[in-house]
Amino acid sequence: MKARTKSKEQSPTSSSPRPATSARRQNTRRYQRVEVSLPVAVSTPRKDIRGRIINISLGGAFLLLPELPDFIRPAALIIELPEKQVIVVTAHFVRFDMRPVGDGPYHKFGVAVRFETISPGDRLLISKTVLH
Repeated sequence: MKARTKSKEQSPTSSSPRPATSARRQNTRRYQRVEVSLPVAVSTPRKDIRGRIINISLGGAFLLLPELPDFIRPAALIIELPEKQVIVVTAHFVRFDMRPVGDGPYHKFGVAVRFETISPGDRLLISKTVLH
């Protein structure tokens, strides 16, 4: 019996190159993200992990951390805004990746979070001090 084959054009698993993510899909985020550099502490039952927020919106943030937190449960984020204003939000971990540091074997973890609990006042502070 003769086996049927699909052409590469029809095959969803073909190894043809895909366009970059930004060209492949439009930004469908609910809130605008802004690049920043803000200190953050991720408070987990085991310990606090200090890092930096590299982008933020009213709905979430992207953090750079020296180690991964416990992804099983939400964590408290203590965020230092400009002018030394501090807010605390509860965040759910969405995804992570590894990012090299320099040319050596060192890396940091990029961690995307979605804010689960944030007061209206803290959301307003983010809006006024970071997203203005």
